[in-house]
Formats: sequence, structure tokens, C-alpha cells
Amino acid sequence: MRNKFLLSALFVVAGMHLASSAGAQVAISEILYHPVEKEVFDTNGAPVLDISDDVHEFLELHNAGAAPVNLAGWRLSGGIAFDFPTGTTIPAGGFVVVAKNPARLAAIPQYGLNTNQIFGPYSGQLGNEGDTVRLRDTADNLIDSVSYSPAFPWAIGADALGAGDDWTGLNSFDYQYRGRSLERVSFSHPANDPANWLASPLATGPTPGRANSVQLAIPRPVIIAFSVVQASDGTAIIRSNQLARIDVTFSATNQLANVSVEYFIDDINQTNEARTTLALTPMAAPSDGRYTGTLPGWLQAFAHVQPVSVTITTVRALTQGGPIYHTLWQSLAWTVGILALFMSLTIRQYRKV
Repeated sequence: MRNKFLLSALFVVAGMHLASSAGAQVAISEILYHPVEKEVFDTNGAPVLDISDDVHEFLELHNAGAAPVNLAGWRLSGGIAFDFPTGTTIPAGGFVVVAKNPARLAAIPQYGLNTNQIFGPYSGQLGNEGDTVRLRDTADNLIDSVSYSPAFPWAIGADALGAGDDWTGLNSFDYQYRGRSLERVSFSHPANDPANWLASPLATGPTPGRANSVQLAIPRPVIIAFSVVQASDGTAIIRSNQLARIDVTFSATNQLANVSVEYFIDDINQTNEARTTLALTPMAAPSDGRYTGTLPGWLQAFAHVQPVSVTITTVRALTQGGPIYHTLWQSLAWTVGILALFMSLTIRQYRKV
């Protein structure tokens, strides 16, 4: 995939020097694929707005070059489709916004846009479960392309707000019709690297028609893959008291140093569990981005006998016809112990009333 080309020709259109597509540095710069759209009703109970199709989504292009570019005849394809009309140019260092519904986007005061600054509507829809968007010039050359996802290793915060209000502690209505977008970090770095896209900050939200919140020549690395296996033989099932090996792969951006993993034993009654840090070692050259480390075996021993694990194992054995004797007694013991503890606390509290 290419998003940077050598300047090869200039021609004059309407008195302006416009870069040809061969020399253009136009790239996809921002994607709002899942805006926050909460239902709002009038006094008669009728919906104020039909929001069944994410009508506030948009895509932005940026010209990172030193000359304006003629976009007439260029098109967007993939999940959405749009043909740029005659007379469309993008100035050097400028932006072009293409919306699902230009009028709705112009109605958002935080964006500060009017309908004359927004192209559209485009056909199709930016998929909330991931999609591909391509930018092609008049000769059908692929200028830029990105295949995004709402899941790891992409920035999940750009999927509306990343999670429901019960989890985030936010009020979605505070971000109505906006949410968080995917913002590109570097225009000289491949578009399909998840490290090159960040969720727009909550404080500012999406930035259509303006510079993105973070701009770097080389994006900071992110983890793009990880696994935890039994250290002795590499199997996915980690036996009791066996060491566990964690392998992680970072995006191939810049070299890393002092990589470590932080872990803790989860306690559902606490949020400040003690953390332990383990240094990871490179599996090859640091620029390769692969690191590994070994976790103590006692972590797996505890996980193997804690109440949730033994209960799940017992239920699985009952449904699949496996042996249940050992885990059944462990599950019953945990149940009796928990009941005895909380019954004692309940009775004591009741007597105080």
C-alpha cells in the first residue's frame, strides 16, 4: 500500500497549480464509523431523529503535500462509495470531509462546519464491526486504503465510546452525535498498522476539517498479538504449579527497550490489588518487536482451585460427560465455606439492628 508518492507533474487548472495524482500525498486521515446516537423523543413520544443508520458518521482526507490536489474524478470505495465532483480540490495541508448526512454533521456545534465545507452524502455505511475504505484517483490507482476494526489490536475506544456507560462511568448523552473517532497519527506510515490510529480524546472528540489530536512521524508501538502457554511444552492448557510463558508482539514501528508486564491476582472485592512487574526479554533483535517472559507457577495453582474455575470445570464435565468427582467436592467446599462466612456476617449484622 502506498500513501506517499514523488511529485511527477504539475498542470494548471483555473489558474491554480494542482498536483497530479502521481504526486499527491492525499491520505485517509480520520474515520468516525460509530457515532454515539442515543434515542431522543419529543413530548408526543415520537423519535426526534431517525438514527437507524449512524447518520452522523464521516470520513476525512488530508493533503500532506506542499501543493493543492485536484480531486475531480477521484472516488471512495469499499464500505462506502462516493465520487468527487468536478471542481473539487484539497489545498496543501488541507482537509476534505465526506459525510453520510452533511446537514446533520453541520448541525453539530463542536465541529464548527457548514454544509459548504462537507461533501456527501455517500452511499453505503461505515461498518461498526469493521470495514475497508479505499481512495482511488481518476486512473483507478489505489492512493490509500485502510481496513479498520473495533477489536484488538485497534483502538476500541473509537467504537462509539468503547463500552457501555455502566463500564466507562460516562454519560453517553454528553457525547451525543459524536463519540470518538479513529485519528491517523502519521501520514508517512502505513495506514493498515493499528499503531497508526488512535481514538480521539474524550475532551475534544472527533476533529473533522482540523488537524488530528496526535501527530508523530513514527507511531508509538502497540501490542498486536499475545499468547500465554505452559512454559515446559508450549501447550495452551497450563497445569497446576507449572510455569506460564507470555509472548507478545509489538507493531513494527520503532525499537523498544525495558519492556515489562504488570500482573495481579484479581479480587472481585477490591480495585487496588497489589501489582507485580516482570521484565520481558526480546526474542530476537528489539526492532523485531517480539518479547517473552515467564510467570510464576503459583499463579496458575491459585487460578486452578479458585471457586469460579472449579465450578466452571464441574459444569463443563456434567454437560460433556467428563469426570466430576474431584472438582465437584472442591466446588461444594467453596460453596459451604462462602455460605458459612456470609451467614455469620449476616447474623452478626442482624443482631446489631
